Amino acid sequence: MRWTLYGPRFLPVRGDVSHPNQGGFDVVIGNPPYVNRRELSYRITGFETDNVDDIYASCCERSAQITRPDGRLSLIVPIRSQFADRDESLRKFYERRFDAIWVSTFQERPAALFQVKVRSTIITAAGYGSVSELHTTLTHSWIEAFRPHLMATLRYSLRPAGSRTPNWMRASSDAMFELIDTLLAKGTISSTPLVRVSDYSVGFKKTATYFLSTYTVPPVTYDKTTHATVPLNEGKLFVQNRKDQLAASAIAASRLAFLWWTFTGDCFNVTKGTMSQIPFSPHAYGQDTFDALVELGERIEEALPAVRSWDLNSGKYVGGYAIPELRHLTGQADEIMLEAIGRIDLLPEIQYAHARMYKSTGISATTLRKLPFEVEV
Repeated sequence: MRWTLYGPRFLPVRGDVSHPNQGGFDVVIGNPPYVNRRELSYRITGFETDNVDDIYASCCERSAQITRPDGRLSLIVPIRSQFADRDESLRKFYERRFDAIWVSTFQERPAALFQVKVRSTIITAAGYGSVSELHTTLTHSWIEAFRPHLMATLRYSLRPAGSRTPNWMRASSDAMFELIDTLLAKGTISSTPLVRVSDYSVGFKKTATYFLSTYTVPPVTYDKTTHATVPLNEGKLFVQNRKDQLAASAIAASRLAFLWWTFTGDCFNVTKGTMSQIPFSPHAYGQDTFDALVELGERIEEALPAVRSWDLNSGKYVGGYAIPELRHLTGQADEIMLEAIGRIDLLPEIQYAHARMYKSTGISATTLRKLPFEVEV
């Protein structure tokens, strides 16, 4: 269909979505361009999403405007649309425009939706008026052979009304929404409390795929040529004392912490903002729970030297820990947290969601467990 000949007759009678009798298309499907506004030689203005730095948001807004009130819309957009502060105006616009929204998310590894490997989100929306239903999926991770079955096996979860969960948080089930809401009601790991700087910290590598590398003792990174130690690209949560450090480290090593990262972030970058909001407050559930986390944190710390690892990247042997090999310990953190809220029955929900994202074959084949040179201990 030639847009210039036939398109205008389908356009809304108004440029906004406030008119219930506007025209529009029955179905709008698209993959808007992902282009930073600074790269354009022209300006796109007049949209509620003008503050978003990428024009994909303006395209999404316009797509909603040309959709009939009783029509359907489906767009492939960047994963950041679900959680980034800079994209909030787009989420708010869609929540005002559509009655029901479905959001599905797809990893880029081991397989991706497109040849250009990007983490993708598909927004499907219907109805007219303030959103009453927001459905999300977990972040799908699959092998290429599963592609024919991917869409047919999507499993959406309904975000409860009044949920404390942030933005368009992904979830593996309705029960997972319930669990996260229950935990958030008592606070987050930042309730420890966190401080600006101290001698006690929980460190984490700033990128991840299949597991979070967290620790109380930083791994060592070496220059490939000189074998000199070099700084590690890491983040840190600082706490006030040693016991808080051990308790927080046990929480950060849990399956729940990993799932929180996959539910709320971009499934690659690990930020202080995400880690500081892991939904469990170690001091909120009594002394017995806190003491159990401290004891577990100590055992995890003692086991770290046995799972040291290095990845050769950008001329460096980047240090880390093969945390999946400590699952017999780190998995106990999930049990402690669930027992604290009296919901150990939800452990299978955590195990299921984790299995959908975790690489069962273990760490990468290119990961080294021993350096090809001697180092001083």
